[in-house]
Amino acid sequence: MMVQRVDRAERVWMFKWLTPLYTVLALTTWWAWLRRGEWEWLAMAIVITLVAAFGWWLLWWARRRD
Repeated sequence: MMVQRVDRAERVWMFKWLTPLYTVLALTTWWAWLRRGEWEWLAMAIVITLVAAFGWWLLWWARRRD
């Protein structure tokens, strides 16, 4: 029986394309908050930035461990 090795980067393949999208979305949301000044935009910007930061950390972690 042959066992196929899957590296961590392949297990987090979804973050390879989601993380840049979330980064652009975070930057756009911060820009919208600066333009409008509403607290709802600030809350969304903080949450989306945290999601994007987690994605970048996960990609870094997957590459470092292999």
